[in-house]
This record gives sequence, structure tokens and C-alpha cells, in this order.
Amino acid sequence: MRKKPLLIEIIAIILCVVPAIVLGRIIAYLDVRNMDIPIDYVMQIVGLAVLSYGVGYGVWKVRSWGYCGILLISAVTIIVDVSNWLTSETAFSQLSNWIYFDVTIAFLAIFLLIQKNIRRPYLDPRIRWWETAERFVGDIGGIFKIKDQKFETPILDLSATGCFANFDSPIENGTPVDVEINFNSIQFLSTAIMVRRSVTPLGLGLKFTDTPAESNEAMKKILTQLTKKR
Repeated sequence: MRKKPLLIEIIAIILCVVPAIVLGRIIAYLDVRNMDIPIDYVMQIVGLAVLSYGVGYGVWKVRSWGYCGILLISAVTIIVDVSNWLTSETAFSQLSNWIYFDVTIAFLAIFLLIQKNIRRPYLDPRIRWWETAERFVGDIGGIFKIKDQKFETPILDLSATGCFANFDSPIENGTPVDVEINFNSIQFLSTAIMVRRSVTPLGLGLKFTDTPAESNEAMKKILTQLTKKR
């Protein structure tokens, strides 16, 4: 399984650290003034923590609601800070360094998230390549049995979770297929289901299901040998 972009993981981690940063800022501010933390501040921090952890989870799992959540948090941060500045009638040069920090981070988050290579995986699940097993090509032959039909055909690409085979059959998605793969004296046997059909190149995409433990080991050996051939 390939790794998701590091930037996505960094953003998710930052979101989970935000409540601790806010709490530290409030404690430092009140400590300087010899004040106790008001209960409403505590409730705000708890609410922020729940929101940040929820959105952080969505960002980490690369879900569209996590993407929208962090954009919303960033936009609200900018709006609130700018509104507070305008109503306080404080000179720009006299603002707290934390205001500069909040707004800068929020603008940076929005700038990064609207970049095409970051935006697309959130809005189009089909290109979340790290959620799919790495695929290999090679001189791989397969035998496929669908009910009473048997097909001996090349496999155009192979992964630990499925394959794309160069044949067609008028079957529906989810139809079970018996799969046999023989590669350098290694035999792999499994049941699969059809998940997609392609015209160019011609073939069926199959997802392995109910694979015996010994066949899983056989697949690891096949993929290891294909990796060495690269």
C-alpha cells in the first residue's frame, strides 16, 4: 500500500494540536494577570478540541467533509480575527503576535488546500492512489472460470487485491469468478468478483475475495518476483 502525501498527514496532525496551543495561550494570558480560567473558556476549548479532532480525522482519511471543515475553520478564523481587530480600533502595528500567527496559518492552510494536487484527492475518491494496492505488469497468465465458461488469457496488471484480465464476458458487477494464476511455478487460487469493465484496453477488473491463507502467501511471492523484474 502506497503512502498518502505527507502534507495531508501534517495538516491533520496540526489540527489535533490546535486545542493544546489554544489552551496554552489562554493559561499563559490568565497567569500573567493572576486570573482563573472561566468556565466558558473551558467549554470553548472542549468544543474546539472536539471540532478539531473531528475535522482532523476527516483530513487524515482524505474525506470531502474534512476538506470542507478545515476550509471553514480557516475562513472563520480569518473573519473573527479581522472583525475583532476592526471593532477594537487597535492600530495594525499594535496587534498581538498571536493574531498575526492565526491569520497567517489560516491563509496558508487555504492556499495549500486549494492547490490542485491536494484538492483533487478530497473531491474525487477515484484518485486516492494510496488506498489501492500497488499494481504490477509482467508476463502473467491466468485462468478464469465463470459458471460453465473458462477463459485462459493474459493478466494486464496484478496487485495483492485484484487484477485486470484481458477478456470480456457479459456478466454483471459482483459476479463471482474463480481465478487461477500460475507464475514461475507459483500457483495462486482465489475467488474474485467483477468490479469494472473496460473497452480500451479490453478486459475485466476483478477483486479477490475469500482468498485462502496459502494463496495469500503465493501472491506475496509472485509480487516479490515481479518487483525484482522492474
